[in-house]
Amino acid sequence: MRLCLLTMLYLMGSIFTSHAQNIKPNTNTVMITFDMRGGQKPRTTDGPVLQIYVNRKVTARALKPGDPQVSIQLSKEELDTLLKELIDDTNILEITTASIEAELRKQNSRLHQFPDAPTTFLSIQLQQGSTLISIKGVSALAYLVPDASSLQTLFSIQRRLLNLSEQVNTERK
Repeated sequence: MRLCLLTMLYLMGSIFTSHAQNIKPNTNTVMITFDMRGGQKPRTTDGPVLQIYVNRKVTARALKPGDPQVSIQLSKEELDTLLKELIDDTNILEITTASIEAELRKQNSRLHQFPDAPTTFLSIQLQQGSTLISIKGVSALAYLVPDASSLQTLFSIQRRLLNLSEQVNTERK
């Protein structure tokens, strides 16, 4: 009985860090790309807002247009925590553009009704799965449709990744 309980606790613990443990830390492959394009002040030539690499490198778009991207190196523990927060705690790999749009249609919300709003792009590529999401006006839609759970999840991740991008820019000054 004790062995069964210990085995179950071990497996539960490994689920939370499974995304980080199944990657090769020395490869320069992008795991997560986050961008917000368009809107009132598009920055199409400055690269994505944030990219997280398998080798724990994080690059962020510079705060000032035209400046080069900035980057930091996360520790293994920081990457584990971030992936747990972004992937395990939210089930983001189960969310797609189509599922968010279907949820918004159920809520009788009109899609893409914000001409000056940026389009949020989120691409996650892991061994355990992948997702690609592209939604226009995430912030405004999240405010207008608080019951759309998958949209709220994307909005939460958007805020977290924007904060991380700001952190990367702050640490490199």
